[in-house]
Amino acid sequence: MLPAWSVFAILMLAAAGLACWPVLRERSTAKPAKLLLAGAIVALVLGIGAGSYLMLGRPELAVRAFTPVEKRDYAGAVAALARAMSKNGNAQDDPRGWILLARAYAQLGDQRDAAAAYRRGIVTMVGQLEAELRTRPDDPDGWQRLIRSEMVLGDEDRARSALAGARKVFAQNPAALAALDAEARDLKLGR
Repeated sequence: MLPAWSVFAILMLAAAGLACWPVLRERSTAKPAKLLLAGAIVALVLGIGAGSYLMLGRPELAVRAFTPVEKRDYAGAVAALARAMSKNGNAQDDPRGWILLARAYAQLGDQRDAAAAYRRGIVTMVGQLEAELRTRPDDPDGWQRLIRSEMVLGDEDRARSALAGARKVFAQNPAALAALDAEARDLKLGR
C-alpha cells in the first residue's frame, strides 16, 4: 500500500502534466514565453486544487483511507461510542444504538461487552414496549413482542405477568386470546 503522501504527489504530477500538455505537445521547440505560460498554468492549477482541498476538503480522511485496517483504532472508536451512549440520556433510550454498539463489540471479539450491550438494547426496547402498551393497550402484536422480549431477557415471571395483562385486555377478543395462547405454548409459559 502506498503512503498517502505518495498518492498525493502522483495526483499533483498528473494535474501538472494535464495543465502543461497543450504546450508540450507542440513539435516545435517551445519558446521561453510558452514555457513560462505553462509554468504559470501549472502553478495556478496546483495552487487552486491544493488550496481548495485544504480549505474545503477533509485531508485526514485521505490519510485514514490509506492506513491499513489493522492500524486503525477501532477499539478506541467503540470505547468512545460506549462512553457517549452511557452518558447521553437520549442515546440510552435508543435500542438501535445499543444494538450497533453490540455488533461493534462482537466484531472486535469482545463477546462479554457485546452481550451486555445487546441486553441493554433489549431492556430499552422492553421499556419502550411497556410505555406504548400503557397508552395503546389494544395492540396484540405489541403484547406478544413484550412477552417474547421478557423471555429473551430470562425473566419468566415478567413474561407471565405480561401474558396475564394481555389476557385481561383481550378478554372479549377470541382471536387475540388464541394468538396469545399460541405464543404462550411456543414459549412454554403455563397459565
